[in-house]
Amino acid sequence: MSDATDLQYAQLPPPIVEHIHLVPGQRDETGTKGYYNPIIFPNEFWHLKSQYVEINETTPTLPLQVAFQPMSYFKFQMFASMTFGFQEAAKQQGGSSAAEMDEVKRMLIETNPWFLALTGVVSVLHVVFEMLAFKSDVSHWRKKNELTGVSVRTVCLHSFRDTLRMSKLCHYLDHHKCLRAVSDLTVSH
Repeated sequence: MSDATDLQYAQLPPPIVEHIHLVPGQRDETGTKGYYNPIIFPNEFWHLKSQYVEINETTPTLPLQVAFQPMSYFKFQMFASMTFGFQEAAKQQGGSSAAEMDEVKRMLIETNPWFLALTGVVSVLHVVFEMLAFKSDVSHWRKKNELTGVSVRTVCLHSFRDTLRMSKLCHYLDHHKCLRAVSDLTVSH
């Protein structure tokens, strides 16, 4: 780490604690603060399965590149948390998710950060506007006492369209139950 940070060891989250090793038996002059060894974080987050080379008897030599560079504590926290999160997601979803995780990493590597940020902002705005539209629809139908002016044909077509969207989303998001629940809520308004 490039910045000297005082860490509250007891309050650190698990992804950070696994990389911090306290020096046994050494404390400051007050006896209240301990020391930790320099943090060495092997950043394997950006490694893709397609970049790995199988090592066996037929591989006599192998190109090896080791880069040693300082990292800020914030960047260390971010990489450690993301690596831990991806590993936990892979454990929960089984073996098929490794390819999906690699695809997400590849997207993060190859896409311009501005486009990623713009996509995130547009997605958040879309969800906000969907919720506002849903709220408006609910308040409109609560105030309506009779159904004059409402076309049965239009209601049936909208229901059919939403059912098709739902089935398409459920087909594509089969392994992602969380995304499916969100899509269920946003599409079936």
